Amino acid sequence: MTEPDPANRREHERTPQKGYIAVTVIEAPEAPLLEGLVFRCTTRDLSSSGLKMVVHSHVPPDSKLRLRVEFVDPVGVFEHDARVAWCRVQDHDVVQSYAVGMRFIRTKRK
Repeated sequence: MTEPDPANRREHERTPQKGYIAVTVIEAPEAPLLEGLVFRCTTRDLSSSGLKMVVHSHVPPDSKLRLRVEFVDPVGVFEHDARVAWCRVQDHDVVQSYAVGMRFIRTKRK
């Protein structure tokens, strides 16, 4: 029996969404040197309960992040507090990167 793909556990419908976001690491008990850092990342898909993004640093599961997501069409800015559900290496990229799945804890429209 195979393990379910963690990328497919989100309970709400996903929308492909490629764009740039700013991510602040609020707490990362497994990687405290990441705390307080701000990264620019790219999104892959979005739902009302979570987000998949690609970053160039490993972000341990259960890390708490603050995300600022800016949409161009339609225009909208949202801040999310999220918890990392999983993180895995992207094998197909030339530069090492990680796909990160997050669950939203709190969302606020700016």
